[in-house]
Amino acid sequence: MAVYLITFAVNDDSGADARRSRMCRRIETTLAGQCITPTAYAIDGDDIAQIECRDTDEIRDFLRRDLSDDDELFVFALSKEQPWAGDGGPAAQNWLRDHMDRPDKETFMKVVRDLGQQ
Repeated sequence: MAVYLITFAVNDDSGADARRSRMCRRIETTLAGQCITPTAYAIDGDDIAQIECRDTDEIRDFLRRDLSDDDELFVFALSKEQPWAGDGGPAAQNWLRDHMDRPDKETFMKVVRDLGQQ
């Protein structure tokens, strides 16, 4: 079963871009190749890259180190068996429902296509 992991941090301040950049580097250099399940991650809704990880808790705890207290981090595991599931507030779940459960599934297919090209 392919699992697509989407994470995104929400906080608009002067240091947000630097934190996102650090998070991307940490993911790419530290988590790459650690596990079996193919995953994808996104920050602020933008597809970034393909990574591999053990589970959503590992990713959440890992990313949390680079976020400020005002940032919000949501981790979702997407699969055919469970179109959307996540830990996070209603706003995040609504975002996921809107973007991943639309009739045309445009965003979901973009994630799948991006994974297939890597």
